[in-house]
Amino acid sequence: MLDNHSSHISVPAIDFCTDNNIVMLTLPPHAFHKLQPLDRTVFGPSKTYFNSKAQNWMREHPGQLMSIYDLPGIVKEAMPLPMTAHNGIKGFSATGIFS
Repeated sequence: MLDNHSSHISVPAIDFCTDNNIVMLTLPPHAFHKLQPLDRTVFGPSKTYFNSKAQNWMREHPGQLMSIYDLPGIVKEAMPLPMTAHNGIKGFSATGIFS
């Protein structure tokens, strides 16, 4: 899937895809953020889960500043929640690309 940006489309890339039976799907300009499956069902919810886990960390550590050393633990808790095969597949349905 491509967003029609000129850097993503070239004759060698098109030839490669044609030779290897790869279908290139281009999406309308300025609509990729609405149509990208993983943005809709995985990465968007990831922000929500991360923010929730970060707020929990702040409640559990009152008066402490969160540092870059705290972030990996927070990400480790938050990221597996939305990153599932089910959510990935659901993204194609949510965007209308595949039902």
